[in-house]
Amino acid sequence: MWGQERAPAYAPLPPRESQATSREAHAQMRRNCSQVVFWRLAERAAKSLGQLRWICETVAGARSFASCSTVRTRPLTFMASFTPDQIDKALSAKSQNLSPEDIRRVANNKTAVIKMIEDFPAEYDKAKRQALLLFDIIRETSTGKLSIHTDDLKAAAGALIYLGAPMDIIPDDEADGYADDAAVIGLAIQRMAKHVENYCATMGLNPADYLD
Repeated sequence: MWGQERAPAYAPLPPRESQATSREAHAQMRRNCSQVVFWRLAERAAKSLGQLRWICETVAGARSFASCSTVRTRPLTFMASFTPDQIDKALSAKSQNLSPEDIRRVANNKTAVIKMIEDFPAEYDKAKRQALLLFDIIRETSTGKLSIHTDDLKAAAGALIYLGAPMDIIPDDEADGYADDAAVIGLAIQRMAKHVENYCATMGLNPADYLD
């Protein structure tokens, strides 16, 4: 309408104070977005670790896999190195607190346990045979074909649980990474020597193929 003041074609620039406020608002928005992204990534990582722990617990018992949520971070090394005392402590840590239910879980998870045993490299053939024998003894006991007290099965179950632990003395992806697993299995065989001999006699196996 004639006589009415027209709006300018271009809006005037806001004062400098307003521009500074706008920049600060955008910066705060970016910080907030970064925090959202960070917490979403953290949540995903937590879920992944939770899934790892669940897998471990499914294989052989919650208490035995208390350290499953820890991720391996050690670099690769050239030679494996451990002491008999470390092996003894490793087996004891996995076996001493096992309950009959924990041992039953090992017996009932044949597919998962056999998969772990089959992961032994070819040069550890004896350790693989020993581990399979330990599992057979646990399995036969759980089905009532053998009569062995639960306490006598702890070493066997603990050794098999050790095979599935994500943190062990020497990570499996290092050079000679299965040497500690073989040593733990060998120690369990020694602790169960009497039952191993009896089982071999029952099954027509040669005890020398398993006992050192």
